[in-house]
Amino acid sequence: MKSKVILDSHLHIYKNFNLSTLFDKLLDNMLKIDKEKNAYKVAFLTESKDNNFFAKLNSLRSIEGYNIQTNCSYCLKITRNTDQESIYLIKGRQVVCQEGLEVLTIGDIKYIEDKTPIKEVLKINEENNCISIIPWGVGKWFFNRGNIVRELIKENKYNKFFLGDNSARNGLFPNPVQFKEAESKNIKTIAGSDPLPFKGEEKQAGCYCSIIEWDFDEDKPEESVFQMLIENKSDKIENKGKRDHLIKFFKRQIQINLLKH
Repeated sequence: MKSKVILDSHLHIYKNFNLSTLFDKLLDNMLKIDKEKNAYKVAFLTESKDNNFFAKLNSLRSIEGYNIQTNCSYCLKITRNTDQESIYLIKGRQVVCQEGLEVLTIGDIKYIEDKTPIKEVLKINEENNCISIIPWGVGKWFFNRGNIVRELIKENKYNKFFLGDNSARNGLFPNPVQFKEAESKNIKTIAGSDPLPFKGEEKQAGCYCSIIEWDFDEDKPEESVFQMLIENKSDKIENKGKRDHLIKFFKRQIQINLLKH
């Protein structure tokens, strides 16, 4: 029997985040997107090379207000004590490729160095049964980098390849041309919150997600999620939630640029 699955495909955890607040907001924001009590909630934890919060959470077994259960080497079930709402957290890695594009690698990850060419990253993921997501980023899908994404869509060589939309893409912006081109090739675009590394950004978690109907297996959640995305090519994925309004968009972009410099 099919149930709703709410997926945040682009979650980050940073050292200045309060973990309990992060998971509260992740669950609460997902419940705002879809109030169905029986919906399954899933997040892909996409960590940079300097972070390994997945291993930390796995070793803690609990944090304030939450219990943590290991499903497999790359999936945790994190349950809130007050209402027993749970999130399935699946391990991922954010690889910064040679071309300046990012690939979110999801699953039982083979470590891939930053600066690896993007086609090699996609090939490694495909061979290791990992999902690859190329996320939209401000200014990253124009000119040469945009053409690289369009070329990958045109080639359509990878069965586990997706595009990513995120909350930073202001609601007034038109959809990138790559989204439409991907749709014509039956390459799905999935949504994620993509919190930035500032105090308070944990409140972004779960604000923009994908909703998919699937026969979800609680005993094998990680396998179920992979099947849902890879075998569900013909069914609709609804991307829903809150993206940045114009003032918030510029404020967050100024903050991230100040951090880089």
